[in-house]
Amino acid sequence: MRRRTLLVAFVSAVLSTTMLASPAWANDVTLKIDRAATAKDPDARAHWDDLTDTLCVRAFTGFASAEFVRPNGNVVDLNVWARDGRKCTGNLSIREDYRTTLYLRHYRSDIGWRVKSVGFYT
Repeated sequence: MRRRTLLVAFVSAVLSTTMLASPAWANDVTLKIDRAATAKDPDARAHWDDLTDTLCVRAFTGFASAEFVRPNGNVVDLNVWARDGRKCTGNLSIREDYRTTLYLRHYRSDIGWRVKSVGFYT
């Protein structure tokens, strides 16, 4: 019993040290706003591509806006109407392991504003 307790304590210590020392996993993030009537395509979509550090937004209906705050405090904001297709930033050169929140806002005159957000690491 004592060996098992020591082993569990050792493994826990190693795992907690490893998790604290390793960088956060960078990932791509996608947000969609949709209704049941738009099952094939969402009303709006925002996508962060971590490999190229680009933000894209597309409105399939109405108007869409995607934004997040850069490490220096500046806000990256993309706005697009459905007729405009997809709009993307260039490479934003965001530092690695930066914690931020991506916001997607969508407006349709018959529905009004809808907002979704997700936190992630760059």
